[in-house]
Amino acid sequence: MLLACLAFVELDYLWALHKQVSLLACLTNEEYRVWQRFGSSRRRREYVGARLAAKLAFCSLRGASQLWNVEIVLDSEGRRFIGDPKDAQCFLPVSISHDRRWAAAIVSLMTKQTVGLDILDVPGRSISVEGLHMIERFQAVSLREQQRCWALKEAAAKATGLGLNFKPAAIVNFTQKGFQWLALPAEYDQTRLHLLSASVSRHFVLAIAFGQSIENASTEP
Repeated sequence: MLLACLAFVELDYLWALHKQVSLLACLTNEEYRVWQRFGSSRRRREYVGARLAAKLAFCSLRGASQLWNVEIVLDSEGRRFIGDPKDAQCFLPVSISHDRRWAAAIVSLMTKQTVGLDILDVPGRSISVEGLHMIERFQAVSLREQQRCWALKEAAAKATGLGLNFKPAAIVNFTQKGFQWLALPAEYDQTRLHLLSASVSRHFVLAIAFGQSIENASTEP
């Protein structure tokens, strides 16, 4: 059974396609109003690309085909969900990310599960040393390792509820006895992080994290 679906798009190709077939048709009226407010073409294509990826992932899971009826919304805690506004029961957790040439999204069928995603465009993508913990600075020597480390931080922050307010150095990736570990701040216990994975290619680094919402976290010791 498919429990989640990942989709990503190459933005340069997407924008070239947009010149032939308007991709704005996949946006809802509210999404189109938001898109219009962006002043730069870069932000506009990132917005369309991330939402197109999210809609494709959602439709793959739900079997729906009308992209223009699917919309990303925020709940009271700032978490993203995707679904058809006409059917409040169909909304699913979603996480989106974009960086330069790429946009990606992941949608989970587990409605009470949190999900986090981050994508980094590899060529020329430098990582701020200030965002790395001392352990990470010692272990992540190459730029590719630093990129992977940063993507994992971003994905974990989204899945555990830290979101954009997290301090990068507070989440620590480290290797011990051949295993990859991740340490979270005390207020976001690692038991709430079910799965954390990163994939590295010559084009991008992609990190995915699955967590558990607070109200459904296990109370067992």
